[in-house]
Amino acid sequence: MTLILFIVRLMKFLKSIDAYQRRPDDKVIEPDEKDLKGKGHVLLTTRFGPLDVLAVIEEGRGFEELFTDTVETVCKSLMRKRLVQVEEKIAQFRS
Repeated sequence: MTLILFIVRLMKFLKSIDAYQRRPDDKVIEPDEKDLKGKGHVLLTTRFGPLDVLAVIEEGRGFEELFTDTVETVCKSLMRKRLVQVEEKIAQFRS
């Protein structure tokens, strides 16, 4: 999966859960593709509660670098998710 395809799918998902930027004021600003292409974190509120989208993690590793270290899971709602494997997080912590 490419980063562009991932962002398109993520945008569709964020719209389905009514995501908007978490802010100290009352403005409701929906995330856009530019927000998700950046290197910062996108802090959102959804109808299910807070959701933090992390663009990069330790050592500046982003989606494309981490994708090979993920596993696909299917939760009760049959939604597919990709999660970074625990072993990868432990290796990053130890280095």
